[in-house]
Amino acid sequence: MFNLGFFLVLPFSMNSFLDTKWQNFDTTAYLSIGFIIIFATYISYILNVGVLKKVNPSVAGSYIYIQPVFAAVIALMLGKDELTPEKIVYSLLILTGVFLINKQPHKKTRDQVYSN
Repeated sequence: MFNLGFFLVLPFSMNSFLDTKWQNFDTTAYLSIGFIIIFATYISYILNVGVLKKVNPSVAGSYIYIQPVFAAVIALMLGKDELTPEKIVYSLLILTGVFLINKQPHKKTRDQVYSN
């Protein structure tokens, strides 16, 4: 999937990639990029595949969708971000979606099933 995504995004991102002043990056920047690629992307997706073998897909999806909310909260706690009304609305929308997906449907009683 990552390979397919790479080729689909390439035409739109090539100019930005070529315009980047790579010589201005320090070691910390390169290590940060590597960390994001290896740990935050690759290993997290590998772990998600393993999780899908053990739990319902909606549970794994819930964790994936809640990650931006946790990232925003951590950034706020570290003083690296500001709380805006948009972030509150987006977080509430994410949490509402996760709630609705994981909400157990009402089971029909025997009388309701046979009355239809």
